[in-house]
Amino acid sequence: MAVAQVARAARRRGGAEGGLARPRRPTLSRTARRRAVVSALVLLGIAGAVWFGRDLPLWRVKHVTVLGLQGPGAAQARQALIQAAEQMTTLAVDRRRLRAALAGYPLAAGVEVDRRLPDGLVLRVRLRRPVAVIVGPRGRLAVADDGTALPGVRTSDALPTLQVPDGPEPRRPPSRSLARRLQVLATAPPQLLPQVATVIDDRQLGLVATMRSGLRAIFGAATDLKLKWRSMSAVLAADDTVLNASYLDLRVPSRPAAGGFVGNSSPQATSTAGGPGTAQTFSGN
Repeated sequence: MAVAQVARAARRRGGAEGGLARPRRPTLSRTARRRAVVSALVLLGIAGAVWFGRDLPLWRVKHVTVLGLQGPGAAQARQALIQAAEQMTTLAVDRRRLRAALAGYPLAAGVEVDRRLPDGLVLRVRLRRPVAVIVGPRGRLAVADDGTALPGVRTSDALPTLQVPDGPEPRRPPSRSLARRLQVLATAPPQLLPQVATVIDDRQLGLVATMRSGLRAIFGAATDLKLKWRSMSAVLAADDTVLNASYLDLRVPSRPAAGGFVGNSSPQATSTAGGPGTAQTFSGN
């Protein structure tokens, strides 16, 4: 009997041969548990009060400030936003309805909301960036960096022009070739975009941007465009006389090559040499 009692006691202590006892789990005191429950109930009550009271007159929007709108149609867009916002409360802002209010203002890319409790809203409109003017038999049409047509937006002479065989048609999505050319312009640094005259999609060279100085920047495939623009920026920062060259080959961004000579209007690669600083030469303007 005594041996059995000793064995049971040893097992309770973790084993008669020195086994580790099972660690006790930390437990909250009764007071701590009570406080946690009360805090959770208070938070739940506040959340419920806000949810059920979000449409109360106390939160009805009375003061609306609209920032960021400019250009044609800005006044009408501002009024449409204010009218839509005044149908809401600061605790129940319908962002879809605000975006719908901007449907007639194609320059708007989106709207950000800043609540000023209890009854104020600040609406910041993000604008699309016009990057090109499409020119065709039907006239001229400004286009944004995401390909959105911008009818009614004044076409600036500082923007590059892209020729199309038909159109332009605001409601028709751009062709694959036009979309590729727009990609080049959409990724251009702001300081270089005004220097671009046009972009073509050449069958042999791929995408080629002609600068106003006459330099042809050869991008090739529509990949790593930002990296290629950074490469061009670095070249021009080191030597801006490159703008007077015939071409700048950016197809390998880590090894841009400037040079060229006057010849046929359709440039073709004539030779490629290895080694740093060796330019790839082309025949053409």
